Amino acid sequence: MLTLHNKVKNDITIVVSPINQNLNSKSNIDYKEQVIRRNNKQQIMWDDTKFNKQKKDGIFIFLFNRTKNNYGKVQIHKVEEVLSPNNRLNTWSLNVGQTNRNVLYLSRSFLEINWDKWLEIGGPKKVQGTQHINKNKNKIIDFINSTNIIF
Repeated sequence: MLTLHNKVKNDITIVVSPINQNLNSKSNIDYKEQVIRRNNKQQIMWDDTKFNKQKKDGIFIFLFNRTKNNYGKVQIHKVEEVLSPNNRLNTWSLNVGQTNRNVLYLSRSFLEINWDKWLEIGGPKKVQGTQHINKNKNKIIDFINSTNIIF
């Protein structure tokens, strides 16, 4: 069976945001809110980095770091739209210092990979704070393009 797949271009930006395992952390609370939004067929979204360089059709990654209690994984989404900070959710008002970040609309579909595969394709071992990925970016893009994920 032939699957239509829009290839990710090599000139895109990859943004990664770690999700803290502490259930009371802001990133964990905000991530759970996005899972609920996705389940309710609402738009899922997240903040850009402090540099606001993400563009439409870029890649956004939720990263769950490997720890002694968590095996680790990543969820890879496509950025469907980039909006001004005015589009932030009211529930994000407690995220002091991030009110100037653009809002990224993310695809509902995503590619999830385990920690070992993430390291194999050159993903960073540890991420703290939302940031761009430059090292091994083309290797990560090549991996995404080798899958049958349809964003």
